[in-house]
Amino acid sequence: VSLENQTLENTALVRLFMNAIQEQSNLFYEPYYTIHPNIVDYWTTIKDIDKNGSQIHVTFSTLPYIGPHDTIGEDDITFSINCSGDIAMLDFKHLKSYPLPEHLKSIEKGSLPPITE
Repeated sequence: VSLENQTLENTALVRLFMNAIQEQSNLFYEPYYTIHPNIVDYWTTIKDIDKNGSQIHVTFSTLPYIGPHDTIGEDDITFSINCSGDIAMLDFKHLKSYPLPEHLKSIEKGSLPPITE
């Protein structure tokens, strides 16, 4: 789903969480690449929002990329928001890996990240 197909509310929520999403993506991919992947709002969507007691859980689907928009994976990242607005990362699921083109292979540190079952 692209940014154009999201509601204004979803787009606003994605943008509010963008720094937290980027930070978690950086942490996850650090062992596999010499540079951090890019996360952009038009390749980040809201997969689910639910309430668990006083906590609100938001799951984002992302398509991180390196270089000129070479997607390296598909990830779901879930955050919890408490009553004070504090955000905590609950879960990071790496769903799919994509190999880099030959001219970008030098930034790989080794094998691609394992898929979360």
